[in-house]
Amino acid sequence: METPELRIDNLDDDCLVREALTGVRHAAEVLVRRHLGRVFGLALRILGNNADAEDAAQEAMLRAMRFLSTYRTQGTFDRWILKVAGNTCVDLLRRRKTFRVDA
Repeated sequence: METPELRIDNLDDDCLVREALTGVRHAAEVLVRRHLGRVFGLALRILGNNADAEDAAQEAMLRAMRFLSTYRTQGTFDRWILKVAGNTCVDLLRRRKTFRVDA
């Protein structure tokens, strides 16, 4: 017999989003696990170092899960999450610029 977690792992992203929005925590975990590598890769290309990329990727995934209800299925989840990640990186770069101290 197949466990519910195994069935959820096989769902496409749009189905996982619907499940996550109904409170199925494992669905959100699958989305994060499925997309974290690409989000980190984008953050690394934008920010240029592992530490900042890890922070940005984690923040992007938190934002994505917090605002999951804003995802619209007309696009693809992959594009949406990468947009969230890109915006998160831009926010980080803006904060850096704002708080930079010149000696």
